[in-house]
Amino acid sequence: MRHFAAHAVDDRLLFLTWEEGLHLWSVLTSRLPGAVVCLMPNHVHVLAPEEGRGAIRGAMSSHARWLNHRRKLCGPLWRPLSDTGAILGREKWERNIRYVHLNPCRAGLVDDPLAWPLSTHRDLVGLTLRPVTPVRRDPAGFHRYVSSDPKVRVEGTMLPYNILEKPTFDELVDAVSALVRCTDDELRRKTSARRTLIRAAKSLTPLNNREIAEAVGVSRRTVENAAQLDPGGEKILRRVFGDRRFGLIVAEDGPRKGWKYRVNTADRGQRL
Repeated sequence: MRHFAAHAVDDRLLFLTWEEGLHLWSVLTSRLPGAVVCLMPNHVHVLAPEEGRGAIRGAMSSHARWLNHRRKLCGPLWRPLSDTGAILGREKWERNIRYVHLNPCRAGLVDDPLAWPLSTHRDLVGLTLRPVTPVRRDPAGFHRYVSSDPKVRVEGTMLPYNILEKPTFDELVDAVSALVRCTDDELRRKTSARRTLIRAAKSLTPLNNREIAEAVGVSRRTVENAAQLDPGGEKILRRVFGDRRFGLIVAEDGPRKGWKYRVNTADRGQRL
C-alpha cells in the first residue's frame, strides 16, 4: 500500500459546494473501492495499492473537466500526483490512516473525524448507508484511536449510540443526508437517496403514508409501494439521530439550512 496526495494548483479549491465535493468523492471512490480517502478543500489523501495510481489520476482528470465546465473556467486544477512512499507494517498503516482521517480536524474544519463526511472514517466504523470500505473489526476502538488527538480530545471520543425511537421528519432528513452522502436536493428527486428516505420514514417516524408523501413531495402510492428499510440501515440511523457530528449536507443555494464548513485556506471569504 502507498500514500498518495494530490494538491490543487495555486489557490484553486477542489470544491466550493457539497455538490462539487460529492462529485469528487464519487469519481474517486468508484475507481478505488476499498481505499482510504480524505478530501480536503485544496488537496486529497488516498491510501491505495501501487496499481491505484492510474485510477487516482483518472479521477483527478474527470473532476477537473467537470469542475472547469461547471465554473466556466479553463486551465489546470491539480499539481502532479505525489507519492509519499510505501506503507510497510501494520503500525505504520494505522498511523497513516489516523493522519489522513484527522486532516479536517487539524485544519480546523471540524472538531471530530466523524463530522467530516468526505472521508472514509464513517465507512470504517460502520456509520454510512453507502459504504466504500469494509468496516473495521473493532469500530469503537479504531475511532477512539483516531480521535485521540489534541485537536479533538486527548482521550478520544465515543461513537454515537443514541437510540431515538420517534425522530421528526427533519431529523430523519438530516441523518439520511449525512449517511448517504447526498444533497438535500437529491432527497427530493427520483433517486436511490429519496427511496431510502421514504423507507426510513415508514420504518422510523410516526407519520402515516399521506403525511410522508406530502413531506417528501411524492404520491401516496409511491410511499405505499415502498419497501421497509432493512434492519441494518435502521440500526445505523437510530444511532446518529441528534448527534451534532451528523448534519445535513447542503447543496449550493439549497432550500434548507444546514452545516457549512469554513475553508481553511488563503481564500477566507469562501464557505462550504
